[in-house]
Amino acid sequence: NGRLWVATARGLSQYLYELATFQNFTKADGLISNSVSAVREDSTGQLWLSYRFGLSRFNPESNQIKNYLLLGRLTYGQSKQSC
Repeated sequence: NGRLWVATARGLSQYLYELATFQNFTKADGLISNSVSAVREDSTGQLWLSYRFGLSRFNPESNQIKNYLLLGRLTYGQSKQSC
């Protein structure tokens, strides 16, 4: 779809080709941590972000984030709608 997503130590970054700049998403936007280890797109266009202690599902159309924190062997889900 012409988007470039980059996992960084400062959050998730999307390169905006038309502006030749990056848009950044951080913990302030609802990510578990600013230190994102990897990003992968699934078959529905959702982005999955991995961290040391969890995952986030990021909807690039709405900027909605759902976090999955790893607590021992259990997973706890929480959501945040970013602006």
